[in-house]
Amino acid sequence: MDALRVWHFGREDCRPGHAFGPAVRNHFLIHYICAGRGTFICEGRTYELAAGQAFLIEPHVVTEYRADHADPWRYAWIGFAGAAAPELMAWVRASSAQPVLTATDPVRAMAALDRMASCAARETGRELAMLGCLMDFLSAMQGNAAPRHTADEPSYLTDAARYIAQNYSYPITVAEIAAHANVSRSCLFRAFKAAHGCSVQDYLLRIRLSAASELLCTTALSVTEIAYSCGFSDANYFSKIFLKKKNMSPSHYRQLNRTGDFSYASSGQS
Repeated sequence: MDALRVWHFGREDCRPGHAFGPAVRNHFLIHYICAGRGTFICEGRTYELAAGQAFLIEPHVVTEYRADHADPWRYAWIGFAGAAAPELMAWVRASSAQPVLTATDPVRAMAALDRMASCAARETGRELAMLGCLMDFLSAMQGNAAPRHTADEPSYLTDAARYIAQNYSYPITVAEIAAHANVSRSCLFRAFKAAHGCSVQDYLLRIRLSAASELLCTTALSVTEIAYSCGFSDANYFSKIFLKKKNMSPSHYRQLNRTGDFSYASSGQS
């Protein structure tokens, strides 16, 4: 599996009231508002957004969004995925619990998007160029993550999330995660509940299932190989928990979502 790869990029001038969702994605997706206004709804929370802000859609999270009727937004979107994607979002402190980013350098953010549009039109060498543009764009939004450690998100929470993103494919335990973050298990549990709405174990499972979902969609690996690659020691348990969480078997999920075609430039996305 690629550590990080841009799947697609595009822009759209939305019609008044234009809406998409409720729906889920199987990858990470960021929309940056270049002009206008609109509404983003994620996990029951509503955000009124304007130019200079961006919203994150995480894999398999139900969201919806619509353009303002009086001043409809014009936005650019970047879709990406890979094992490093969760850590990248943790780095800028973006998640379903905190999905909105505000540019500290809007000029730089727009310049990165303009370069990404040019890179998307290339016939060769666009993969690395697109990644470079993504990093530059996120760095223009990085101010949203400063200060990194606040009373609402202590340093050990960031450390624990990073450790999970880097080691989910190994048989790590909650005790090991807590030890790495230098905090007690009970304290870490409370922090994850507050920040992510789930336990540490459930968060780890969410990351593993997200990685497994991507492998099912983008590789020819067997279900057993995918289970082992994503930190599951038992393929039968993986299939059972996947069915419970996704309401379908891994094989069925692959049938519905399998794609090997990554398009970099598009238009008309809802």
